[in-house]
Amino acid sequence: MASGKTGNFGAGAGVIDGHARFRDGGRVENLLVTVVTPEGVFLEAKAHLLELPTEDGEIGIYAGHTPLVAAIGAGEMRLHGENGVEFYALAGGFMQVTAHRVRLLASFAGGDEKEDEAEAVERARAALEGMETLSEEQVTAELAALQTQLRHLAETRGRRRGA
Repeated sequence: MASGKTGNFGAGAGVIDGHARFRDGGRVENLLVTVVTPEGVFLEAKAHLLELPTEDGEIGIYAGHTPLVAAIGAGEMRLHGENGVEFYALAGGFMQVTAHRVRLLASFAGGDEKEDEAEAVERARAALEGMETLSEEQVTAELAALQTQLRHLAETRGRRRGA
């Protein structure tokens, strides 16, 4: 599903006035989304749809989703809430999905207000300095997280210019 477009809420549902609603006027249930990184709780929010990358491809999660545990991939997470779509970068980790809750334990998470270019540059410098002491898997994971962060910063900058 392309960024910025509304999703399919199943039979008898859609987006009306920017809010997810069933055709009978009832509201679509929300998920409680929690993202935790090594630094601590990054995000706690409600959403009617969460889209994110997994190791097996993109997934969209609504309230009532089948319970699931999956590996998080590197890429963009889109949180569809009452204030529209919020965009975040993710890289590595695991997620647990229950009927009304999604918990993400991510190696990296970044967002419009929580990341900036200086932090990305510092992260790159630190990764390069510490490469001798890291395993090949750690270097690969760090580079994937950095690529995700830089891609997210570029996309965020593009959305701001286009708005």
